[in-house]
Amino acid sequence: MTKTLRSKILKTALIPLILLSLLMNTIAAAARPTDSEDSSYFSAKSSLYNQDLALMLATLSEAAYNQADIKEALKNQGFDPESIETHNYSSSEKTDNKVGFAFAHKRISEAGSAYNLISITVRGTVANEWYSNFNIGLDTNDHAGFKAAENELLAAFNKYANDYDLTRRAENKIIITGHSRGAAVANLLAADLTKTRQHASKNNIYAYTFATPNTSKSAEVKNTQAYTNIFNFVNAEDFITHLPLSADDWNYGRYGITLTNNSSKTVQDAIDMLLELAPNTEVFYHTKYPSKPLSTDLTPQKYFEYVCDVLSRSSSAVPSALVLSVLATNTYYGGISKFLLKEIENIRSTHTMPAYRAWITSTPYEDFIKQ
Repeated sequence: MTKTLRSKILKTALIPLILLSLLMNTIAAAARPTDSEDSSYFSAKSSLYNQDLALMLATLSEAAYNQADIKEALKNQGFDPESIETHNYSSSEKTDNKVGFAFAHKRISEAGSAYNLISITVRGTVANEWYSNFNIGLDTNDHAGFKAAENELLAAFNKYANDYDLTRRAENKIIITGHSRGAAVANLLAADLTKTRQHASKNNIYAYTFATPNTSKSAEVKNTQAYTNIFNFVNAEDFITHLPLSADDWNYGRYGITLTNNSSKTVQDAIDMLLELAPNTEVFYHTKYPSKPLSTDLTPQKYFEYVCDVLSRSSSAVPSALVLSVLATNTYYGGISKFLLKEIENIRSTHTMPAYRAWITSTPYEDFIKQ
């Protein structure tokens, strides 16, 4: 075979590969939002609900559970790969009040002006973080576990803004999102950034949170008009979002507008059982109930450590599930134990991001109950 013939064969073989590469690049470019698409998200005030933006942020919230996935998702949304920072993606201990999170930014154009679009995505609960979810705290307005995680995140964000010269407030637009534990931390963060307006004005802070637990009993939570830029999606059938409790002496809520639906009698009965067991945080932490057939009495807080074991699927999940089974006959913990044992898989499935995405996709804004 001559050299010329080999060269022709090689070139011929490469043509399909080159064409395939060009096609893949074209598809990837088409999948990325353009400046005009960015503008359609952010040309309106943040207090105006945008379903497309909600679903885009749902994608980021779902991707946040994996470090590689959130990096890829942010790149797919056109964020500068060099600007992406991730934090706390290693395993945590039971005592840690941490959360995983990612920052990124890019330049966008809107109405003839250039802005920094800054993304803050907060990871939902993984493994041992379930214990921090039940670290409610005493003598504090904000949920202690969520607030400690938010404080660390806010300090990291202030440093990020300084490191990347994102300190000119008038040039910034910020998107904040998260699911489950990440939603709770994102809710507190969005409220703090809205209050201080250090990094952007309220009109330029867009917060969408998914499966959001209650976060605070501060009087400010009731001031919905001050936080109309925060939208919290809460399926009332999702038992986890009812914690900490909102009723009676607990009095917890969320910052911003909660978009929800009606709960079933099953979920409401479980809430009533919890209220009877622990009418306030003092009882939750300090009142011990006889826990026969167990040999030791349990506070509600200690009882929920067993629940955390089951939810986290940790190494102690099976023994803890057996504890719940044993307590199903107990005078005090029997009702809630039966509910959890029966509904645990339904609780998990209702709480997932795919379930929330489907709900948001199929529900017009006017059909949500607003709280």
